[in-house]
This record gives sequence, structure tokens and C-alpha cells, in this order.
Amino acid sequence: NVQAVAEQFRRRREELVDSRKKDDEEAQERGMKPLRVGAACASKRAKEGRNFFDGDICHVAMYPKCLSADRIRAHYISGVQERSYESDRLNTAAAAAYQAALEFAPNDAMVLNHYASSLCNNLLFDAAKPDTEKRSMRKVSEAIAIFVDNENCNALAEVLRRLPAEQKYADLASEAYSAIGHLNPAYFQLDSYMGLKELSSMPNKFALTVPGSPEHHIRTAAHIYRCVLKEAVLSMVYGEEELSWIINIECDEVVCGLVSQAETDADVRIFDLELYHSITQMRDRDLECVADNRRLSLAFNLTGCAEITDKGVHMASRFCTSMQALTLDGCTKITDSSMSSLKRNCASLNLLSLQRCHRISDVGVVPMLTACRKIRVLNLNYCKQVTDETIKTVAENCRLIELLHVGFCTQITDAGLYSFATRVNHACIKSIDISYCRSISDDSIEALAKKCTNLEFLNLSGVNRITDEGAKSITHNCWKLTYLSLEDVYLITDDIFFFDFKRDGRQAANDLMLKSLTELNITQCPMLTDRAIGAISSRCEQVKNLHFSGLPNITDEAAQHMVCEPLAGEARGMNLIVLNLSFCTTLTNRSVELISKACKKLENVNLSGCVLLTDDAVLHVALNCSHVQILGLAHCKRLTDRSICTLADYLWLEDLDMGGCSRLTDDGVEVLAMEFTGMVTLSIANCGKLTDMSIDSIARHMENLKTLKAWGMLQVTDLALDMLREKFPKLDVKTQSDEDFVDDNHDALIELDDDE
Repeated sequence: NVQAVAEQFRRRREELVDSRKKDDEEAQERGMKPLRVGAACASKRAKEGRNFFDGDICHVAMYPKCLSADRIRAHYISGVQERSYESDRLNTAAAAAYQAALEFAPNDAMVLNHYASSLCNNLLFDAAKPDTEKRSMRKVSEAIAIFVDNENCNALAEVLRRLPAEQKYADLASEAYSAIGHLNPAYFQLDSYMGLKELSSMPNKFALTVPGSPEHHIRTAAHIYRCVLKEAVLSMVYGEEELSWIINIECDEVVCGLVSQAETDADVRIFDLELYHSITQMRDRDLECVADNRRLSLAFNLTGCAEITDKGVHMASRFCTSMQALTLDGCTKITDSSMSSLKRNCASLNLLSLQRCHRISDVGVVPMLTACRKIRVLNLNYCKQVTDETIKTVAENCRLIELLHVGFCTQITDAGLYSFATRVNHACIKSIDISYCRSISDDSIEALAKKCTNLEFLNLSGVNRITDEGAKSITHNCWKLTYLSLEDVYLITDDIFFFDFKRDGRQAANDLMLKSLTELNITQCPMLTDRAIGAISSRCEQVKNLHFSGLPNITDEAAQHMVCEPLAGEARGMNLIVLNLSFCTTLTNRSVELISKACKKLENVNLSGCVLLTDDAVLHVALNCSHVQILGLAHCKRLTDRSICTLADYLWLEDLDMGGCSRLTDDGVEVLAMEFTGMVTLSIANCGKLTDMSIDSIARHMENLKTLKAWGMLQVTDLALDMLREKFPKLDVKTQSDEDFVDDNHDALIELDDDE
């Protein structure tokens, strides 16, 4: 027994010695490593460290000896007590002293420097506490007002110089700059207290020109740019391009966009400022100025510039004769006269987009196409005066045409499309949009499918005279299609997705039919059933976007086909990103469970109108589809606040539609508002249980919201909505449904027609 005890003692002694030796080695290693606060340093036994402090660490201090209890208590009290009142008192006293000094010596650089530093340093100190930060910003604003009363421009410039370089102080910067301009419009010079060189950096310092900036920020930045660039020696301060001519441009957004383009070293031959700012206020004079000073421009994107007229297009085409691309979508004042200018001056044009240019007709387009034979892309969507003559001319003269979009050009008929299909260069044409050209039928569609076999994009939405004969021609001949839309083609049946062995015996057609498809839209095709979904699953292996809205005859079996190919049993749906099953009224929770478990890459899911779904369906989506950012659940009457809580626990949504979910309450909206602070679009229309409390929750938490649909909410008052609009001026609060808006416009058009 004595020997056993001695052996046990010896073993434990050795273990203790080894342990101390390892501790000494680790201590030596830690001595060579930087200090780590809040945890022990990494070691061989703990690579990530150990003894982690559970809490927040701030204001770390080191002492050579242990502190007494009284000293520790004093530290604690100083950290938790409210000291803002004492700080306010001291700041007020300091401000009074500085103002007295400035009255005695208004341009003393040292006083200005210290006063501005004092004001702006408080902003940095109080940045961690929103309440005190707002108070400090208010003090700066009050100081600016005092400087304005004293007409002290140097003090205002010093504030502008000393403000922290963060976007949240852009309002103060704009206020200070505007005050200087009001007191002395000629204050900023090369050798002034704040020189033009220093002023040139202010828009970037406060991020005045980032996308989405308020109008007054853009206005301030544009004024600074004009002020700086009027000096010849600073005309290239923003890049390699000489920009002194920008001072003649009236539209602030265009000025800021051109400077941003120069700063990023973008190709100046491409006038596309949509990447930086919306330029919808651009006018003819601005376009003429840009074209005159950039005569080598190759492309102009003027989307939404409703003030641009034929004069602007004429001058642009006259100055930029090498123009190759012109986008005039939404320029409603453009007429056939612009087409005549392009005909005379722009023979090299290869892209022309005139979407929603309602005044364009064959009179201008046809002669232009005979001269501009290099056109590859032609977009005439919603140009309702365009007829068969235009597309015939395209086929005959534009032998390089790759894209032709004539959606909603209702005067196009079978004769025109048949002529186009037989005459166009079949090797080049790849994209055609003839949506809602309702005069088109199977005859021309069959000719198009058999001749234009290289098509990759085909939109037949609303061409509802098409039957199985025409649709089969498309699916059996256009093997390279990646996008196919048959929305509202309500005469088609399941047969179009099955190979017709009786009428077409080509093995290649059977093998390649729909194999390249990545997006399919069969919305509002009520004759389609589960059998069609099974055929689509078998053939469309690469599909990423599926739109199956308004298919009343599909059941849970269709969902099974979507995730498991019915013939070979292969998995499907792994690549799906967008899925629209809205108003498929027979789908149940089982369908959502199957789809959500198989389609984990989904980002956009629309289940609106699926009235059999409950909170469990939302739980399946939230648990399995973590990438979902856009979710539609409108008119799902069985959903409750539980669905909101589930979404808040698992997802980060940017767009949510809960319109018509009548069981939703104020408690659910409060959770939604608190958890989804970054949401951009929200619909709670026709949620009858919601009150002003819901609007108040949105106002308190959802600062990034851009669109709120709030019609049909009987317990919500106009006062609550008005207060929301007042707090967020840029928020689009819709209190009228799109259907009502369309009806009102229709009535107005009828009255206008009667007057005419």
C-alpha cells in the first residue's frame, strides 16, 4: 500500500510540474503577443483564446495595482450617470464666449478654428447616442444661424471644413453652403478663406451625389460643381476630361451625373447617367450642350426624359453623326420629325429604342429604316401607330436585325408578321416581342416558328388567338429558346408540351424541345393541368424562373412534378430563383412544403391568392428558403400574426405583400416594422383589423420604406397617413388600388374622346 501511494504521489507530482512548465511556456509566448482585452490570448490548448468576457467593453484602462472598492464605485457612477446636462451647460458657456470673441474679431482664424472644432467635435463624441447626436446637430444649425445674422462667411466656411466626413451630416453641409451663397454669391475664389480647390471635394466628403440623395443635396452638389468648374485651372479637377462646359447645363442631376462619370473614369462616349442619377428633368438645351461638347459620343440613354423634343434629338444627331445607340423610352414628345433627323445624320445607328413614344408612326420609322440599315436592335413597344409596313421594312432592309419588340402595337396583323418571318435574316434574329398584338393567329406564328429557329426570346403574352397548332410550332421548332411567355394565351392545352410523334417524327426535335428554357410564363392559361407541369419538369432542366399564376386546375401533384421529374424520378427545382404560384387556388400546405425543401435558391416567391394556405406554409418557406427577399401572400385569408413572427425569425425581406390578409392585427404589424427595418415595399391593403397603431409602428421603425399600399383599411384615419407622409416625404403612400386608378383613367379618356 505504501508503494502504491508513493507511485500515485510521484505521478501527480510529475503532472503538476508538466502543467506549470506548460503555463510558463504559454506565458512566455503571450509576452511576445499583443495585448488582448476581453479574453485570454490564443494558445496551443485554446487556439481561439479562452475566458471570454460576456458583455460590452468600452474605455479600457490599465493600472499598476489593484483598485480600491471606492475607486471602482466612482468609475461605475461616472459611467452610468447622465452628464449631458452638464455638457450642455459647458457648451452653452463656450458658445457664448466664442460669439463674444467673434464680435470683437470676426475674422480671427484661431477663434474660428477653435469654435468650429468645438461644435464639430461634439458631433463625433455624441455619434453613439442618437438623442445627444441630434442635440449636437441642432447646436451646429443654431450656430450657422448666428453666423448668418453676423454675416460671417468665414465662420460658415470653417464649419463646412470641420464637419465630419459622413453622409449623415450632409444636411448641415448643405445648410452652411447655402448660407454662404445667400450672403455672398462670389465668396468662393481660388484664394478665398476656403479656396475652390478645397470646395471641390465637399460633394464627395458628404456623399451628396450618391444614388437616392434628396433633391436639395443634388442641388447643392451641382452648385458646387458649377462654382468650381468655372475656373479654367480647375476644369480637370474631377478627372481627365475638361468639364468647364458643364456650367451651361441647367439640370442639376445631369451636372452631378457627368462629374460622377468623369470621377469613375467611365467611357465618355457613352451618355448613360441612369447609373448615377435619374435625369428625367433634362431638356433640349442640356442635350444640345452635351452633344456639342462630346461629338464623338456613340450612345445616348434618355429614358424617361419627357421634356426632350424633336429639337433636342435633331441637334444630338447633327453633332454626333457617329451615334450607334439611342434610347428614347418614355420621351412622349418625340414625333416622326426625329426619325427624319436620324435618317439624315445617323447612318451607323444599330440600336434604337422608342418604347412608349406614342407619336411615332410608319411615316417616320419606315424611311428611317431604309437609311439606317445597320440596326440590330429595334424596340417599338407601345407605339400603337406602327403597322405591318414597319416590320416588313425591317425584314427587307435591316439584314442584321437581332431584336424586334413591337408589343402592344395592335395594328400588326398576320400579313405583316408572315411577311417578316419569310423575309428576315433568319440567322440573326434572336428576340421577338409581339405581346398583345391580338390580330395575330396561328398562321403567322407557324411561319415564324418554322423560319426563325434561332430565336432565344419570344413573348406571345395576350396573343389569345393562338391555339395548340401555333404553340406546338413554337415548342417543336424553336429549340434555342431561353425565354417563352404564353401569358393569357387561354386556348392552349397540355399537349403543347408533349412531342407530337404523329405530325413530327424528328428525333432531334424530341431531344431538344424546350431544353434551353430558363424562364417560362404560362400565367392565366386555365386549360393547363398537372400533366402540363409534369411535361415541363421533364424537359426544362435549366429553368430558373417559373410563372404559373392563375392556373385553377393544378393541384399538389403539380408541386410534386416540379421537384421530381415524373418519368425518371430525377430531382428538379434546385436552380429555381423566381416562382409565381399566385391564385392557384387548389394548392395546399403540402405543395409549399415540397417546393420549399427542394428549391432552396428561391429569392422571389408569390403565393398570393392561394386561399388554402395557413401559417404552416409560411413556416416551411421561412425554414427552407433563406434567400427569399420578395414574398407575396396577399389574400391568403387563413394567415395570422404567427406568420409575421415566423418571417421575422428567419428571413430578411425587402418586399412583402400581405394585402387582404384579414386576420392580421396591429401586433403583427408592430413586429414586422421592428424586425424588417430595411424593407422597401410593403402592402397591407384591405387588412380590415389594422388601425392607426399600425401606421404609427411603420412611422417609428421603417425609415427605408419607399412604397406603402394602404387602401381599403377602414379603421385607419387620413390623419395617421398624413402624419406618415409628413415624416417621410419620399414615401409613396398609395391609398387607391391600381384597378381604381385604371378605371379613373379610362373614364377620363372617355370624357376626352367625347369632348373631341
